[in-house]
Amino acid sequence: MKNRTNENKKNANGLFSFIGKATLLIVIALLAAKFIFTGLTAKESQVTIWQLEKALESCEDLCTYKYTYTDKANYESFRTLFDKWRIPFTTSSLDYTVSGEIRCGISLTNVKPEKDDLLKVIKIHLPDAETQDHVLDIVDSQDRNNLLNLLGTEDFDTFLEEIKEQEKGQALEDGLIEKANQHAKDIILDMFSSFDGYRVVFY
Repeated sequence: MKNRTNENKKNANGLFSFIGKATLLIVIALLAAKFIFTGLTAKESQVTIWQLEKALESCEDLCTYKYTYTDKANYESFRTLFDKWRIPFTTSSLDYTVSGEIRCGISLTNVKPEKDDLLKVIKIHLPDAETQDHVLDIVDSQDRNNLLNLLGTEDFDTFLEEIKEQEKGQALEDGLIEKANQHAKDIILDMFSSFDGYRVVFY
């Protein structure tokens, strides 16, 4: 009877030992499978530089910020005596109501994105925005052209250029460059949001 009890204990210990080893092997196998699967998933989720460059290319036109304005401007020309005294009744003038649009943006042609797959970071160096185009339209005009001081094409061209310079200066004071920079960043962030798990850093 005593020998049977010892034999049963040995059998039970052997069974438990086998179950323990089998369980350990299963756990190791599951951990290995999880490690391999996680590694493959992480590798598949990595973005390529080519994808980033294509995404930037699609942002090129969208990154243009438009500043619009409507304003009134006046131009006067008169004759003088000895470049000092204004001669009466020789004044010619232009009174314009104008509207315009200044386009300001960042050229992304030479912008090269960088990435860190370990930290899941996309780095983009953006230069400051620059004015790209300025369109001016005359909404209304009143010309007073004096026969004693007729205005020529040069006067009109000078007046329009002065208006453009004045409006551009006002736009810059209103934060045109800063707004264009932020607009470009917003567009890029929205476009790059499709790269799950990555965050964009501008520098």
